[in-house]
Amino acid sequence: MPSKTLDAKEVAPRLLSAALIVAGANLFVGIIGFGVSVAINRWFAISFAAGLFTGIFNLYLYFRILKKGLSVSTRRMERFMATRYAGKFLLIMAVFTLFIWILKLNPLALLAGFVGTVMTTIITMVFIAKREYI
Repeated sequence: MPSKTLDAKEVAPRLLSAALIVAGANLFVGIIGFGVSVAINRWFAISFAAGLFTGIFNLYLYFRILKKGLSVSTRRMERFMATRYAGKFLLIMAVFTLFIWILKLNPLALLAGFVGTVMTTIITMVFIAKREYI
């Protein structure tokens, strides 16, 4: 069965719904990951939590860029998205540098929290897409 095409006006409400589902999944995985990291070490848990919140902030920026990108004309969209993603990337890398270099957080735990958020989001979005569009 071929999938149907979506209008930009249909995407915005679905985007909010998807963002809330992804936030709930990340909260669930974050609580489990934080519990496991507390069992390892208190400093590891603080680093994991920092990575988790950085990942959630990263996804918030993605959803915000996507939402604003829907209102841009198709001719300007490529340039709009490329500049916003580059800016977001530099901001996240600056936050990681601050956490590791200045605050001396554990890089492994920091990346574990960040990657856990990203992987949870990807898996959740696959299930949302399968449920809604296929």
